[in-house]
Amino acid sequence: MHHEENRSKTLPAFVELAQTLADIVPHMYSLFPLPEGAYRPALFHPDFHSSNILVSQEDPTIVTGIVDWEFASILLLWAAYTVPPSIEDDGDKYELNPEWRMRKAHLRMVFAQVVVQTCPDAANVAQAANETERSIHGLRMLVKVATSGVALYKSFKDVRAELIEIRECVRVGDGPIVEKLDHLVTIFAQSV
Repeated sequence: MHHEENRSKTLPAFVELAQTLADIVPHMYSLFPLPEGAYRPALFHPDFHSSNILVSQEDPTIVTGIVDWEFASILLLWAAYTVPPSIEDDGDKYELNPEWRMRKAHLRMVFAQVVVQTCPDAANVAQAANETERSIHGLRMLVKVATSGVALYKSFKDVRAELIEIRECVRVGDGPIVEKLDHLVTIFAQSV
């Protein structure tokens, strides 16, 4: 609950959010269908960046090791595949140097190619078509809202925006699970 909101008014909505998400999460793959290969297990290193990559002194293009594994885990491929933050597209508003944006786009393409060469199933995620990309985004948003403790720091308005974003990614039409999601959007549309 956001510090500027009345907790006695917002608490029931956040409790209902938690209860409803507990009902929705087991059905998330029917709401956001993905190609078969996107569900395979993959090793995930959550702190993968240049400081954690060891290279040969003689030839720095040869990787000799990777360190900092204490938070590594096995995730489904759709959840494990992430573009390194240093080459993500931050948009025109934040990335003022067009040359660097082009360079980052090239690096993202190279990154995706290398990942797919190493793990061909990653093509389901790295080179996803619009519908699959939308499902992956919806899944990531749903998992984020369900696991991040939004009730501790998000405002009603922010939670509503995230729920709407999740709802826009749903590829399946009507049904009780979609109705529950729509109900959450309605609850968080109310002013507090």
